[in-house]
Amino acid sequence: MKKLINVGGIELGTDEEKVTGLVKDHFGWREDGSGVEVPEREEEEREPTNRQGQLEEEVRKVLSRTSNSSAPGLDGIGYRLIKMVMRTKLGDELMKEVAGNLARGRRIPKEWQNSKVVMIPKPGKDYNKTKGWRPINLINCIGKLVEKVVANRLQESGLLHQHQFGSVKGRSVTEATLRVVTKAQRCMPRGGAVG
Repeated sequence: MKKLINVGGIELGTDEEKVTGLVKDHFGWREDGSGVEVPEREEEEREPTNRQGQLEEEVRKVLSRTSNSSAPGLDGIGYRLIKMVMRTKLGDELMKEVAGNLARGRRIPKEWQNSKVVMIPKPGKDYNKTKGWRPINLINCIGKLVEKVVANRLQESGLLHQHQFGSVKGRSVTEATLRVVTKAQRCMPRGGAVG
């Protein structure tokens, strides 16, 4: 976020001022300045389960490994801002909500799924040609955190097929290509028959 002006018309300069301004203008800020008014949850959701606590830790770990320069989604909230909010009561509540949705197997909220494809110019290319551009999909960072936790769990579960290479840690397109080339070379002496 390069420029941010609060509801009072004052430009907020530092990242801390921006976080404080966003929280103050959009959430119930306590009059004594001690933090955010958080509505009481129903009794059954107040105490985090052991599973939810583990998920909160997983989400925090995934967040710590994200790049602050990663483009934000349509909501304009990037990983850098989320990391700054983590030091506040609002950050704790955000972690509880994200982990709670995962723990209870709830659907990912629509707001976290919103995305937009944007065309980015390729350096050193002719921008009058379609090949001079590449598409990127801007996805809300909160949604990406949930997706990363689910992807990590799928990889750890052993449910992915042994020939799955895309988006799997420790496997690359180079390894997949090597397997195909090796199989083709073994088939050449038999007249190209695969078997």
